[in-house]
Amino acid sequence: LAALAGLGWWGWNTGNTQIMKLSLAAGLPLAAATLWAMFASPGSSNQVPNLVHVGTQILVLGSAAIVLYQMRHSLALSFSAVAIANAALMRVWHQ
Repeated sequence: LAALAGLGWWGWNTGNTQIMKLSLAAGLPLAAATLWAMFASPGSSNQVPNLVHVGTQILVLGSAAIVLYQMRHSLALSFSAVAIANAALMRVWHQ
């Protein structure tokens, strides 16, 4: 959810017009959530290879970290550290 919020926040701050701001603020999180639901969610009906599963996670979480960093916000480092720690613990606990 933090990744979706970061993408939406970046979209709102990046757009030049109200329509562009709204489109980016809604569209980027929607696209990321759709990708996650299709390829990274444990409850997904799609059976994808582990590489696709992990790649989707990296794409969504990595893009959120990048846009937070681009906005020169200290949350980028905190977000990245939590995402990496979470991924490592999920692997250790076989989740």
